[in-house]
Amino acid sequence: MKKTIKIKKMKKFIFSVIFLIVAVLTQAQGPGQTQTFVNPVIEMDFPDPDIIRVGGDYYMLSTTMHHFPGAPILHSKDLINWEYCSAPLATLIDQDDYNLLGGKDRYHVGMWASALKYHDGTFYLLINTNDVGSWILTANDIKGPWSKRQLDRLYYDSNFMFDDDGRIYIVSGYNKISVSEVDGDFNHIRTELVIDQDNTGLEGNHLYHIGDYYYIYSTYGGLPSGQTVFRSRSPWGPFDEERVLIEKEIDGKINTVHQGALVQTPSGEWWTMLFEDQGAVGRLPNLQPVTWKDEWPIIGDNGKPYVVCRIPDTGKTFVGQSAMPVDDDFSSDILNPQWEWNHQPDTAAYSMTKRKGYLRLYTSGIANNLKYARNTITQRIPGYRTGKDVSATVKIDVSNLADGDHCGLTIFQDPYAYVGVAKDGNKLMMEWGRDTISVHNDELSEMKQPKRLKIKSKKRISSVFLRATFSHSKQTATFSYSTDGKTFIPIGEPTQQWFNLSVFVGSRFGIYNYATKKEGGFVDVDDFSVI
Repeated sequence: MKKTIKIKKMKKFIFSVIFLIVAVLTQAQGPGQTQTFVNPVIEMDFPDPDIIRVGGDYYMLSTTMHHFPGAPILHSKDLINWEYCSAPLATLIDQDDYNLLGGKDRYHVGMWASALKYHDGTFYLLINTNDVGSWILTANDIKGPWSKRQLDRLYYDSNFMFDDDGRIYIVSGYNKISVSEVDGDFNHIRTELVIDQDNTGLEGNHLYHIGDYYYIYSTYGGLPSGQTVFRSRSPWGPFDEERVLIEKEIDGKINTVHQGALVQTPSGEWWTMLFEDQGAVGRLPNLQPVTWKDEWPIIGDNGKPYVVCRIPDTGKTFVGQSAMPVDDDFSSDILNPQWEWNHQPDTAAYSMTKRKGYLRLYTSGIANNLKYARNTITQRIPGYRTGKDVSATVKIDVSNLADGDHCGLTIFQDPYAYVGVAKDGNKLMMEWGRDTISVHNDELSEMKQPKRLKIKSKKRISSVFLRATFSHSKQTATFSYSTDGKTFIPIGEPTQQWFNLSVFVGSRFGIYNYATKKEGGFVDVDDFSVI
């Protein structure tokens, strides 16, 4: 399969070159011509963005909830093309629920709606967890190392700013929004309630000092969603002036673009990175221009977000819109940055070096189902703009499975579904199944029993090829398998996917291996490719 993935990569390279040539020819500046990009600017689930500029570099932070390493920071030079830069939150706290031990879990909580800032040579990362408090991380280099310290209180849906006089203010809250002052070590000094609303869904707050005013840049969450801003001449309010920047309904349609942060380019342009809700695939970054009138910001086309938008003036040459990496041949000695573990991993239970060119996944603990399987490795599902089905294919060496082990490929949400191999005594069984994280109703009650088939092959099976397909148009997950990497056999039924708050992230591809009887078995994961 390594030859196959090389061919795929060559095809992608050729396509990229052709795309680049076309982009240059069609987007070349001329009379009446403007270079453009298409929203969502990133076709993956990177919600709750906070964004900063340091010199000519832009950094964006996103939410990862129960996935680790958490708090991914992306880097860009032009606000359009992004790459993985840093993952400061290797682990959060050593508890059974964060480690998927003892039948405990932390689905739908963990790191979310956090804040990234740069001040006097130091990067600051303020993390809200909603369950174990708030944390401050600091580093002199964006790539780390990062130090981590728990704060003396929790700041819900928080962001912060360094003011011109050196004071530090944190804005936080849901409906009832507070501003807190902290000292240089983020110890609490005082808190004042500055906005008091009832059941509006006001959240995702950011605090800025621009010109003569302090602005609280917030969202009315849920669906439909809206973006709003409050202003005051003091960080302590009153914030009794409000402008709705994006209405909850636009041209009779529900708005899905909201919640994010402001950033200014070196040329003086203002932009906002928001996210757009797109169902099961998650919440995708959406970049909009910001203009100012009477010291109030205006987003997009007078409050209507652009789909096709002019490029920002960042001083960088724009050569087209790229995609985030998804393929992996596991040739590196460390995991590529697109991968995140479901909960905190057992670092002793995987290896990138035991077998060169493979990810070795050992079983870790005993689990009854995929929900509690430690060291399930996941990545975001791409490809929203095309609307086409997206398929992930992986080759897994199953020759070292132990009795009672289960391994395979999943599309993980709530509900989740999977295709894989189960070892029953000396027999290898192909299995498909689906289950739920926390949803329980009559429609989903039949998901508990997996479908199993004895693997048929003329020769001894050592490896299987597994394929998971996500349909953007139907919001479904389907699966197939192969023993030769050429002929794939469908298995199971389509599983409806949606964005469920019980996990609070978009659907993901995942690779798993867990034991139901005893530890000791392992699998070697070969090439992973997405088309």
